[in-house]
Amino acid sequence: MKRIKHVLFSMLVPLVIVGLVLVISHIFCGVGLTANDCFEQYIPFFSSYYDVLTEGDSIFYSLTGAMGYDFWSVFSYYLACPLNFVILLFGKDNIVYAVEFLIVLKIIVSGGTFSIYLK
Repeated sequence: MKRIKHVLFSMLVPLVIVGLVLVISHIFCGVGLTANDCFEQYIPFFSSYYDVLTEGDSIFYSLTGAMGYDFWSVFSYYLACPLNFVILLFGKDNIVYAVEFLIVLKIIVSGGTFSIYLK
């Protein structure tokens, strides 16, 4: 426990800060961390990714965009993180909450890995 105390602390501090920001933004603004750019890019991409994972759609090309798009480039830029499998726990109707959870989770994990790097 003594060896990982700094990792837990560096994961707990971002969790508290981002959690407070998330709660305050939901209370006062009605939106969370997923605003503006997220609704135009991340939510449609994660919805398509959910379809790829659950229905076995093609990972190379998707027709869900305006005239379709190359899904492989979207996957390699946005969706290649293994943490993104968390969206399967939320379902397609709650992709917005899954993306918010992923943002918080990735911030927490980056704090922990950076503390390991500094140690």
